[in-house]
Amino acid sequence: MDKEQILEEARIYRTLSNDLKDSWLKVLRWRKISQAELSRRTGLSERTISQIINGERIGTIDSIVMMCLASNLPGDISEQLIKLSGNVLLMTNEDHVMYKYVLWQKYELSLAEIRQFLYEIGAEIYMKFPNYPCEC
Repeated sequence: MDKEQILEEARIYRTLSNDLKDSWLKVLRWRKISQAELSRRTGLSERTISQIINGERIGTIDSIVMMCLASNLPGDISEQLIKLSGNVLLMTNEDHVMYKYVLWQKYELSLAEIRQFLYEIGAEIYMKFPNYPCEC
């Protein structure tokens, strides 16, 4: 990761508010991803994504993590969105530990690549990822 990318990610992180909708809309604009594209990448319906972003529905930790990874968001930004969504990554939960790892270490990969990585290391959580090649 180069200096400019680090500074850009830090700038975006600093602009996030405590408002879930505002924060999601900022990061999606930053990544140039529409809710329709996010739906395509995650396999979640556009309606579900819209309801989660607008705070009309509490997304599951699985859904929020998929949305963050499909948007290629860095770990700090992802964890802020998870927190704003009312979820918590618990370090006593094996799935959550793997989520935290991929959010911080593999976020630049597509969901298909992350799924393959998790499969290769024997993490059963890979089954929660979309089972189709994603050209993200």
